[in-house]
Amino acid sequence: MIEAIAAGVAKHDAEARGLSELVKHAAAQSNYDGHPGPAVAGRPPGLALGDLTRREREVATLVSRGLSNPEIAAELVISVETAKSHVKSILRKSGAGSRAEFVTRSARY
Repeated sequence: MIEAIAAGVAKHDAEARGLSELVKHAAAQSNYDGHPGPAVAGRPPGLALGDLTRREREVATLVSRGLSNPEIAAELVISVETAKSHVKSILRKSGAGSRAEFVTRSARY
């Protein structure tokens, strides 16, 4: 899981920071506090992959692999604006406040 978090941030800052700093940065972008809270009985509220369209699930997979919006656009042969729109929709539907939080939460479920 730490590798997945660091991968998304590392693409942008790999030269500037060590792995420890990357993980700290990703964790700071997340609202996850390390406690299960309402997720004890299952996945957290809002994180339902069935609520995502087929294309959003494809984009979510690429986000989880750490790809940037331009990389997602190239992979799926869509515009960068469309990739951004899909990512925003995924974050909204999942209740995640950032890519790092989405990756952290989705990796657990």
